[in-house]
Amino acid sequence: MARSTGTKNADYDEKRRKIIDALIPFVFTREGAHASFRAMADAAAVSPATLRHYFDSREGTILALFESLHDVGEPHWEHIRSGFFELGTRDGLHAALSYMVRGWREFGVGNLHAFGLHAGLNDDRLGPAYLEELLDPTLAAFTSRIAALQRRGELSTGDPRLAALMLVGPVFTALLHQIELSGEAGHPLDWDTFLAEAVDRFYAAYKP
Repeated sequence: MARSTGTKNADYDEKRRKIIDALIPFVFTREGAHASFRAMADAAAVSPATLRHYFDSREGTILALFESLHDVGEPHWEHIRSGFFELGTRDGLHAALSYMVRGWREFGVGNLHAFGLHAGLNDDRLGPAYLEELLDPTLAAFTSRIAALQRRGELSTGDPRLAALMLVGPVFTALLHQIELSGEAGHPLDWDTFLAEAVDRFYAAYKP
């Protein structure tokens, strides 16, 4: 009996997941940041028609990618939330920021954010999706860490989200400047010095 028009194959969801799994490594590369719909289809080893069948459009593909990339990021956000406490307040914050910087520079996380920014800037659907699935969870991880330090009396009280913005914002900007905008070619940054200064100034503002 012929399948009714519009009826999904029994393995539709599985095939959809496999396409996204094939695309995830691609968006961690520099090429992935500006990928066209055809380039994404090529990276997933499917035709553009197949990609459109499963995701409707480039926007739909990117939205699905953002959701899956959230799952990829979750263990790392958990490490920022709960790791490094044995090092103490300042050294633990330094280690958490260093973990973020290392992931960005060495493991393609910067390319992932470039992909999200390129897709999301001035886009009413993709912009909020990038924030919800990728950028805000990074900020939330540091917010949770700072809130824990406040509860322990190791940082002064106040809005932990604002404190996280003050801690992470300059580092995020510096990473974009140095890596994605190639600033390190003309004005290389000493990351150890920069992170130590960032943490010291943050602690001076929030010490109990």
